[in-house]
Amino acid sequence: MRFRDISLTVIIFLFFITLYFVSILLIGIEKIKNNWPEYKCNPMIMPLASMFDKNPVTNFVGCIASMQKNMMGYFLLPLKYTAYMTGKLGGLLTNGLQELRELQNYLRDTLGNLTFDIFSIFINLLIQFKKIIIGLKFLVMKLFGIAAVIAYLIQGQMQLGMSLWNGPVGEIMRALCFDPKTKLKLKSGQMIAMKDIELGSILENGSEVLAVLRIKANKDEKYYKIYSEKLKDYIYVTGSHKISNPDTNVFMDVCDYDKSELSDKTSDVYSCLVTSDHLIPIGEYTFWDWED
Repeated sequence: MRFRDISLTVIIFLFFITLYFVSILLIGIEKIKNNWPEYKCNPMIMPLASMFDKNPVTNFVGCIASMQKNMMGYFLLPLKYTAYMTGKLGGLLTNGLQELRELQNYLRDTLGNLTFDIFSIFINLLIQFKKIIIGLKFLVMKLFGIAAVIAYLIQGQMQLGMSLWNGPVGEIMRALCFDPKTKLKLKSGQMIAMKDIELGSILENGSEVLAVLRIKANKDEKYYKIYSEKLKDYIYVTGSHKISNPDTNVFMDVCDYDKSELSDKTSDVYSCLVTSDHLIPIGEYTFWDWED
């Protein structure tokens, strides 16, 4: 009795701890939903936008657009500065012409100051050209700065994609897959390889194919094989994929199914489907699709 009481106490304790953490998680999710504009561009939240009833692609594009909107002022500074310098140069040329007209009038009155006036004009022109050269130098430097920012943005997005692919998200994506040559039976009775199936095809259980996925394989992960009496052949699938146990109708990992065996087979590419009812019938077995 003492052991039983202790066991019940531990179970009750673990149950309440689980409720506590679940409530914290739900509160956190609700907080993010209620303050979505504040959190939507957080790098930790963006990949999980679908958890908050948001489209990840639309959210990502919106965040990038917002970032670009905030930076457009900086991007347009060189163009604005160029326009300003062009206008200033036009004003200087106008002033120069006016000075030349005044010089003609002045020459008629006196020739004594001719040399002095000419040197003054040339000095002014040299100063303005020097200013133009300095402005062009700053413009080139800013253009190089913009190019560097764009390069770093592209590099950052590439590294983000590689990080997602090499991280837990990528591992999950690579883990729920079949051998591309896996045979499926269509409602019409036709047998077809998973890699060759067409979008909109109807499987033998009546479900419609909504997406056909072609995923880079992890060469270090070997397939599990399950013999199908109906197909008279082996079904090759990754160990983390879910299969419905025919005896219990409970979904479980392929690697935990008693009729599955670890094979030596690997491949360069995985295949998987997304169906209307999220089920993939293969032979006498039923598997979850990629979304589940």
